[in-house]
Amino acid sequence: MVKILQEFKLELSALFLILGTFLTVIVITANFFRETSPDLLQRVHADVGGWLVWLDVIAPIMLMVAAYYFVATLRMSREFGRLIDTKSKATFIRDQDRIEELAFYLTEGHRKTLEEKKEELNIRR
Repeated sequence: MVKILQEFKLELSALFLILGTFLTVIVITANFFRETSPDLLQRVHADVGGWLVWLDVIAPIMLMVAAYYFVATLRMSREFGRLIDTKSKATFIRDQDRIEELAFYLTEGHRKTLEEKKEELNIRR
C-alpha cells in the first residue's frame, strides 16, 4: 500500500488538490454567498446540510496539504531531472547524495534512471 502511495504521489496529490478546491468552493459559497449561488450549488449546500461545519475545517486543510505535496513533488522531479542530466562524472559524483535522496522520495522509475546513469558513468554502488 505504501509503495502505491509513493508511486502515485503526484497523481494523488493532484486529485486531492482538485477535490480540496471543489470542497473549498462549496464551503465559501455556502457560508458567504448562499442566496446568490447558482441552483446547482444551492442543491449541493442542501445535500451537505449539517456536514458543512466539518467541511469548513477539512476542505481548506485538504487544499493546503494537497497543494504542498503537488508542488513539492513537481520540484523534486524537476531537480532530479536537472541533476541527473549531466555528462560529467565529477559533477554527478558531487551531486550524488542529493540525487539518491530525490530518487528515494520519488518513484521506482527515478531509481531505475539513477541506476542506468550510474552504469553509464561507470560508478560503483
